[in-house]
Amino acid sequence: MIMRTLMIDINSFGDDLYEMKPDDLRERIKTEALRIYDFKEQKVGREFLKEIEKGITLQVIDENWKDHLHQMDMLKEGINLRAYGQKDPLIEYKKEAYNMFVEMNDTINQKTLETLWKTDFVEVEPSRKGAPSRMMLVHRDATNMGFREGEETAIQKAGKQRGDKPQPVKVGVKVGRNDPCPCGSGKKYKKCCGRAA
Repeated sequence: MIMRTLMIDINSFGDDLYEMKPDDLRERIKTEALRIYDFKEQKVGREFLKEIEKGITLQVIDENWKDHLHQMDMLKEGINLRAYGQKDPLIEYKKEAYNMFVEMNDTINQKTLETLWKTDFVEVEPSRKGAPSRMMLVHRDATNMGFREGEETAIQKAGKQRGDKPQPVKVGVKVGRNDPCPCGSGKKYKKCCGRAA
């Protein structure tokens, strides 16, 4: 797991690995991990690395939170079966939910570290640095959606011809369902013309 998550080969510690106490081994792994982190920080800069950390953390939290909510729904559906085993479903639900939450937090921490440590930063060639600006120019040209610049569409022309604000549609006197019908039949509106509406 250490090799997969932190990219540290503990076999490179040599024969000292088998003679180390657990605390010493933990400290050696921590020192090695910090050395890798410092190398990445020097390569891309502290601020950029912090932004990358934020992005990775948010992405991992989002993925795992969705999975956690799905698991909670599944737990909620099946927890009542615990009553057959003479166990209180509410207490069992609380225990299971807490264990699932702790497991989710551990998974988030592990996947965040794994993704950050596996991320490799590559320097961009000077010829490629101008590419985003060219892409923006292409994008600006595409905003006219095929129309030549300066040419107005029929919709734009119609909008300018009106000039004033659009007026709301005015509805005549509203007839209630139990009012006499405006057609003059003497019946209630709901029994006469209101039946079709």
